[in-house]
Amino acid sequence: MTSNLRISPHEISSCGAAAQIVGVGGFREGSLFALKFAYDTGDTQILCLNDHAIQHLVVVLKSLAVKLEAIDALDILVELPSGAIRVWSPH
Repeated sequence: MTSNLRISPHEISSCGAAAQIVGVGGFREGSLFALKFAYDTGDTQILCLNDHAIQHLVVVLKSLAVKLEAIDALDILVELPSGAIRVWSPH
């Protein structure tokens, strides 16, 4: 399974032509995690994760993030309705 998660040189070279993420929203309630991505094309995509997958995603993102202190400067909105958490970055 690990080998099919590696990014090939071809996949890396195609990143420039791919749609770029311009906004991200998230929702968590209990063990349900959902992320919504908005692309510069106007398309959106929802990704649902379990507890195990979200832990791996956080580790990968922290490993790739060069300037973690920049996170505090981002315009992030947070709601806490009835035990759930909703977070989004307006674009």
